[in-house]
Amino acid sequence: MKLRLFATLVLVAVISNISIVIASSENVAGNINETATSLIDIDKTPLDLTSWREAIDGNKNPEAISDIAAFSLLFRFIAGNQDAEAKKRIRSYVKQIGLGKCQMCSMEANKNRGTEQDLKELIKAADEFQRRVNILDSQAVEIKNNNQPSPQVKAQLKQLQIQKEAIVAEIVTSLSYNLTETGINKVRQHIIERVKKNSTLKNEQVALLSNQAEQPSDQLEYMRWSSLNGHKTLSAP
Repeated sequence: MKLRLFATLVLVAVISNISIVIASSENVAGNINETATSLIDIDKTPLDLTSWREAIDGNKNPEAISDIAAFSLLFRFIAGNQDAEAKKRIRSYVKQIGLGKCQMCSMEANKNRGTEQDLKELIKAADEFQRRVNILDSQAVEIKNNNQPSPQVKAQLKQLQIQKEAIVAEIVTSLSYNLTETGINKVRQHIIERVKKNSTLKNEQVALLSNQAEQPSDQLEYMRWSSLNGHKTLSAP
């Protein structure tokens, strides 16, 4: 229940940021009911990733990595694995989060795990993230490749950033209602203890959108922390 409330607050905060930066955000903000809006008690100031001078090391400063960024990393890593072997590896990885039945675990241990449906819902959410965000990634690449750096270009990329953050928040909120309570706790624990603490976000990763021309550096960083945590058989999709 706590994560559901948290996810709702994140979604409201992100959409509030959109209303500050983009004047035409009324349609998005209108999707949030007045009761949810009244629950906001977090910093609504958008994080300007373009101002970073140094990389954010999650091992030293995990709280500096936002939930939006952390879930983006998780979704991007899980999504888009089409062949059977890749799907098998990802299922194995998601099971390490604590979702789905563990064949080698005791009956008692399995009671403390998320369900098989939880596992499917997380993979489904990641695939939805990829489907929707790929459009923004392509737009960001096109803008960067066809324009010289300028305030106008920066503003366009900023709008794409905000749209992406809203998508991630929406998917996380939906996911929180589709998981069991145990599944929610397992995913939340994984985000805090694994994703954030073992990720590094570089200053050129402007909103995790601007480095999509070749191989996204967020995938490389996620692969790095996966390796550090014993997931050496996994590779970035």
